[in-house]
Amino acid sequence: MLARGQADPGVGLVLITERVAREIRGDVDAIRREGRPPLILEIPDLEGPLPGGQSLLDRLRALMGIPK
Repeated sequence: MLARGQADPGVGLVLITERVAREIRGDVDAIRREGRPPLILEIPDLEGPLPGGQSLLDRLRALMGIPK
């Protein structure tokens, strides 16, 4: 799933739910370490955010390098 987004140069942003990201954490972290597109943003699903996580705004800021 993420591999297709990585292979397509037209994909710059991938939205993925926190629960799915947790299941494929190794893949998500590996793509982020590469430091190239696509940008992966974990969002809450319909059940709401996972406990102890960052807010969506804080995640966006961190991914874009914007300080609080």
